[in-house]
Amino acid sequence: MTLYPSQSRPELVGILNITPDSFSDGGLFFGVAHCLKHALEIIDAGAQVLEVGAESTRPNAAPIGYEEEWRRISPVIEEIAALCKSRKVILSVDTRHWQVAEQAILRGANWINDVTGATDNKMIEIIAKSNAKFVLNHSLSVPVDPHEHLETDDIVAELLKWCTAKIDILEQAGIDKSRVIFDPGIGFGKSATQSVEIIKNTERFIDTGCKVMIGHSRKSFIRELTGNENPMSRDPETYAISIYLADKNVDYLRVHDVSGNVRALKTWQKLK
Repeated sequence: MTLYPSQSRPELVGILNITPDSFSDGGLFFGVAHCLKHALEIIDAGAQVLEVGAESTRPNAAPIGYEEEWRRISPVIEEIAALCKSRKVILSVDTRHWQVAEQAILRGANWINDVTGATDNKMIEIIAKSNAKFVLNHSLSVPVDPHEHLETDDIVAELLKWCTAKIDILEQAGIDKSRVIFDPGIGFGKSATQSVEIIKNTERFIDTGCKVMIGHSRKSFIRELTGNENPMSRDPETYAISIYLADKNVDYLRVHDVSGNVRALKTWQKLK
């Protein structure tokens, strides 16, 4: 199979959850053997970035400390880093704990995705002294509180204002804007209607001067579009949104089913 070309937009960030309780695939890849097998499947399917996460941020999930998160990641991080390096794939680690970020970078992580949006100065310090790229992810609470939403008449303008202020903080700490990837945080403190509004106006985030990543895969806002209540059966909607976002020149799409998104994007690209 010819993979979706890595030089083309958007690039795919394949999700590898080594958690027992993530919203759509919790427990499926828990354990070293299953984790490594799925990492290879994600890479073979055509992901340009492999993102490993060990703490579920789904609504009402039980938060864990950095010790438990590292206990889950540490048995596999070096093997996954070696695999990514050999296959020329970027390794991202999804963590809000600076202790985990620091250890992951030392073992080969190229990106850190902080769902809390750099609220911890120590996380900023760790990123600043590394060469890692930083995914600046907007959220109101971690794990997600499904009843907590941004109170605003213009969700996109509010997120742009927040992002601009955060970029200033990061740049003052020595993190160049070229190392920052902005994720507006679909579903993280946004209503379904607000999440749809973000999708429809994603091109406005390019004005930040950062690369932009959207994590829409299988998320609950899809109910607003099709009424589908089952996360595991939301891949068709995810493909459609991926194509819509590709037309808006989004840089990265964070998805569960890499193979299906590759096929959808290849089809879109051929028809352009």
